[in-house]
Amino acid sequence: MQMDAARRPAVTRTGAPDSNDSNDSNDRSKPSDLDAVTHVCDVCVIGAGPAGLALSSHLARRGLSVVCVDPAQHWPARYCLWLDEARSLAVEPWLSSTWARTIVRTPGQVHELDRAYAMLDNARAAAALAALAGDRLVRVLARCTGIEQPHAPVSRTSHGAYGVQVSLDDGSRVHCLAVVNAAGAHGLSHAWPRPTATGPRAAALGAAQTAWGTIVSTADAPATLLSGDAAVLMSFDGVERNDGVEGKRGQAPSFVYALPLDEGRVFLEETCLASAPPLALATLRARLHERLERPLTAVEHCFILLDAPPLSGSFGAAAGLVHPCTGYSVATSLRLAPLVADAIAWALNGSDAHRWQRVTAAIDEVLFSKRRRRARALHWLGLDLLLGLDARSTGDFFATVFAAPPPVWRTFLHGDPDPDVLLAAMTSLFSSLNRPLRRSLSRLVLRRHLKQAPAFVGKLVSSLGSSLGSTLGSSLGSSLGSNSARAVRRGSPS
Repeated sequence: MQMDAARRPAVTRTGAPDSNDSNDSNDRSKPSDLDAVTHVCDVCVIGAGPAGLALSSHLARRGLSVVCVDPAQHWPARYCLWLDEARSLAVEPWLSSTWARTIVRTPGQVHELDRAYAMLDNARAAAALAALAGDRLVRVLARCTGIEQPHAPVSRTSHGAYGVQVSLDDGSRVHCLAVVNAAGAHGLSHAWPRPTATGPRAAALGAAQTAWGTIVSTADAPATLLSGDAAVLMSFDGVERNDGVEGKRGQAPSFVYALPLDEGRVFLEETCLASAPPLALATLRARLHERLERPLTAVEHCFILLDAPPLSGSFGAAAGLVHPCTGYSVATSLRLAPLVADAIAWALNGSDAHRWQRVTAAIDEVLFSKRRRRARALHWLGLDLLLGLDARSTGDFFATVFAAPPPVWRTFLHGDPDPDVLLAAMTSLFSSLNRPLRRSLSRLVLRRHLKQAPAFVGKLVSSLGSSLGSTLGSSLGSSLGSNSARAVRRGSPS
C-alpha cells in the first residue's frame, strides 16, 4: 500500500517550528514544548537489526516518515539463510558468501542436503535497506528508556496529533503516531506497554539457543568437522563426549557449525540448539577447546530465546518470529516485513487519537492469524521434543530428519509454513523414529500440552494414524490416567 507522499513529510528534527508545517494537509501540529532534540515522524521503530531496519525501509517506501532507534551502529552477528530464500527475497546482492554444498553429519552418517547456503554481508544489507528508504528514514543511535501515550485526549498545544512520546537515553525524544517494537525477544520486554499477543505455551521454560564461535585456519580444524568447501550445518561427530565435558554428565548436547571462509580460514561455532535453562557460553567454549585442543579467541557468541511469549504490536524476534526448533529468523522477518508495512500504512489512515491501537491490531492480525498460531503451536511441540533429548538421541533425531525426503525437512525448517503441510511433515518424521524413542517423546511432549490444549493434541494424535495414535495414547495412559488417554484418542477435552 503506497501512501500519498504529499501528505507524509520526511522526518523532522526540531528545536524550533518547521517552516513547512503549515502546509501539512493533515494539519498535524508539531509539539510546541520541545527541548533538546526531538524527532517528529509517523512511526518509531525500536530496534535496527535486520527485522527492524527491513520494516523501517518498507514503511518509508510506502510514504511514511520513520525514526529507527538502536544504540548499535552495526549488526554484530552472522546472519545466514538458504540461497533459494535469498533469491526469492531479492537480496542475493547483499550476500557475502555462498556455499553450493551443505551437509549435516550425524553419528556414522553424512547427509548431503542438495541446498545451497548463504551469509549476509551485514554492512551491505543495512546500507541497501537505508538507501531504499531515502530521506524518510532517520536512524538514531540511542536506547529507548520509556514510552508514553497520554490516556486522556491529547491537547494540540502539547503533543498535537503526535500522541506517542519515546524517550531516549541521549536526552532526545521521538514524537510519533505509533511505535513498533523490533528490539529482540528481550530488548523491550520490561518497558513495552503492550501485552503478549497470544497465550504463552503450556509452560515457557526460558529455552534458548546458545553458541560460541571462533575463526581458525583450515589446517588447525579437525578433518572430522569439515567436508571440503561445504557448509556444515551440524556436525555431531564426537557427540558422546558432550556429556563428560568439565566432568558434568547429563548437560545439554551441542554440535559444531562450520563455514569455510576465504584465505584458508574456517568459522567454527559450538552450538547448543535448545536448552532450558540455557547452556552456558563458558561450557560451549570449553567443548570447542576440547575439540580443537588449542587456544581460542571468540569472534561471536549468541543467545537466542526460543520460547519467549510474542509481544503484541511487535516485529521480528519480539513478535516470536524466531523458529523455536532452529533459532533462525532473518528470512522470515524479511519475508513478512512488506506485509506488516502494508498493514501499518493502512492503519495510520485517518485522524483520530487511536491510530497506535489500530496499528497494533493490524500488526497482530498479520503475524498472529489463526494459520500462523497453529504453525507456532507445532513448532513449540518440536521444541519440547528437542528439550527432552540427550546427546545421542539428538543426533539420531536429526539423522531421521535429514534422511527424510527434502520436502519434509524443508517444511520442518521453514519459518512460516502452512500448518497443515507442517503437521504432515512432522507426522512423517515421527513415524520414522524407532518405537522406543517415539514412546519416550510421546510422554515428554504430550504431557506438557494435554491440559493446555487437549483439542489440539487430539487432532495431532488422530492425524498420526491408528498405530501411532495407540502408541501415544498408551504412553499417556500410564502417567495421565485412562480418561485422559481416551480423550486424546477422541480428539476432545477430558
